[in-house]
Amino acid sequence: MKITIDVSNFSDYTRVCLAEELKDADSLRTLSKVGGDLNVRLALAENDHTPADVLDKLSDDEDAEVRYWVVENANTTKNTIIKLAEDKNSEVRKKAREKLN
Repeated sequence: MKITIDVSNFSDYTRVCLAEELKDADSLRTLSKVGGDLNVRLALAENDHTPADVLDKLSDDEDAEVRYWVVENANTTKNTIIKLAEDKNSEVRKKAREKLN
C-alpha cells in the first residue's frame, strides 16, 4: 500500500529531515518539487537515494554548495558531471573534473 502525504505544509526542518532519511525515489522526487530552503536542497543533494533526474535539476541550483554535493552523489550521471565541470564556481568545477578523471 502506498500512502501519499502533502508535504507542502511541512516546516523546512521537517522537509530537511525527510530529505535526509527518505530512501524511496518517488518520495524524494515529490519532496524536490515542493522546494524549500537551502538545507532541504542540500539534504536532497547529499542523500544516496536521490534519483539522477532530481540531481540533474539540482545541478542548476543557485547555490554552489548544492551543486558541489550533486557532483559528490554516486547517483549523478556522467552527463551532469560533465556539465558541472564547466560550472561558474571553481570548487564545483574542480570536484567535477576530478570525478571525471
